[in-house]
Amino acid sequence: MVRKIILVLFSCLIIASFFLQPRQQIVNAQTNPQYALYLPLIIKDRGQTLFGVEVGSFDDSIADKAQDAQVTWIRMNGLIWSDIQPNNSSEYLWQNAAGIEQELIKASQRKLQTVLIVRSTPRWAQLKNGSYCGPIKQDKLADFARFMAEVVKRYSAPPYNVWHYELWNEPDVDPSLVPGDSVFGCWGNNNDTYYGGGYYAEMLKAVYPAVKSINPGVKIVLGGLLLDCDPRVGDGGCGTHDTKPPKFFEGVLRNNGAAYFDLISFHGYPTYNLSSSPIEAEKNFSTWKNAGGVVAGKIDYLRFLMSNYGVDKGLIHTEGALLLPNGKTPEDVGVDAYQQAKADYVVWLYARNWVLDIKGTTWYTLNGPGWRYGGLLDANQNPLPAYNALKYMTERLNDYKYSKEITLENGVFGFEFIKGNTKIWIVFTPDNNARTINKPAGFSEALDPFGNAVTSTDTTITITRPTYIVFNP
Repeated sequence: MVRKIILVLFSCLIIASFFLQPRQQIVNAQTNPQYALYLPLIIKDRGQTLFGVEVGSFDDSIADKAQDAQVTWIRMNGLIWSDIQPNNSSEYLWQNAAGIEQELIKASQRKLQTVLIVRSTPRWAQLKNGSYCGPIKQDKLADFARFMAEVVKRYSAPPYNVWHYELWNEPDVDPSLVPGDSVFGCWGNNNDTYYGGGYYAEMLKAVYPAVKSINPGVKIVLGGLLLDCDPRVGDGGCGTHDTKPPKFFEGVLRNNGAAYFDLISFHGYPTYNLSSSPIEAEKNFSTWKNAGGVVAGKIDYLRFLMSNYGVDKGLIHTEGALLLPNGKTPEDVGVDAYQQAKADYVVWLYARNWVLDIKGTTWYTLNGPGWRYGGLLDANQNPLPAYNALKYMTERLNDYKYSKEITLENGVFGFEFIKGNTKIWIVFTPDNNARTINKPAGFSEALDPFGNAVTSTDTTITITRPTYIVFNP
């Protein structure tokens, strides 16, 4: 009897040791691992939030700064199809992806969820000769689908753990507008009423079933849409701008492409203006001001189109920042004023996108100085005020949930976030002017974008920039 008990206990220990192995060991123990063995949620520490950044170079220092900022999304541009299959569809030169592979491993080790852009049509598959950024020949779409299946097989497994694949970047650009090797699109077709969106949908129809057959859990992301202007209106929308490019997404929907992607990526940036607040700069952007601004207006337009076509897909704001005007430097506009405004915009962008239920928001870029000086780091890759504002925001709002909008006196407004029996307001002024509000009941402290105390009287608080108002439990 004792011997039987010992044997049973020994068997239980063997079984338990198998299930308690580290996840990496379980996967490597199989010669042909199946997708069910690696679930994306396993690698997350904080859960997936909307906080993200795009990176250029991704050495250990940059990777550590992304981790320290506690973002959970990271966007990389990208995996280059023409490097891996330069000659034909039968060979795979994975060694040409060695650099990006090391970056993907670093991201996974730091629990970052990568949105990986896949782009660049090889010469043998180009619909337009010399256009690497452009569309694929009709008879080569199946080759790209097979390539994407191999990509997902390789990269959705450890040690890479990539679960989001974005197909091209800003595809709503005509090839005639950019160099053939541009990082933009360029699937646009100015001879088509819907600017080539229907043909892009044909590519999605080929790719989506192929990748889902390998791993149903991965997400196909529509290439980040530029969306130059709002085609629904003239003044405050497209005006004299071409109305075809922003119809690219509608072209995808008209060709029944909605069943063949999971998320929609779009871009939107305001331009810094010393006389305006970042909120005003965003809302008054000339080609989107009638719809709510260069970010909220694009969100409204995309959801408007989806509603018209009976579609419901999540949105990711994959490029956003407060940019300097073309040709300007921080010294031209005042270094401190611009960097402080950029920090203020960090708080506004992530908070407002959270309120609008955007699944992810990625600042472009973490690396500095960045395009038109929009980076979170400086040229020496040291933190700027905007980086510190992001870091404080992710720490302060960890595990909080959005509750409701707040309207206060003197035009001050904001958003309430709650965690258990605690709550925080983030409040804003609509312009660059200081506004005074009464201290709300339960007030504990008021903090600036970096967590420093905001001076207040016994009864009032003066709001000059985004302010956290913390309440007693």
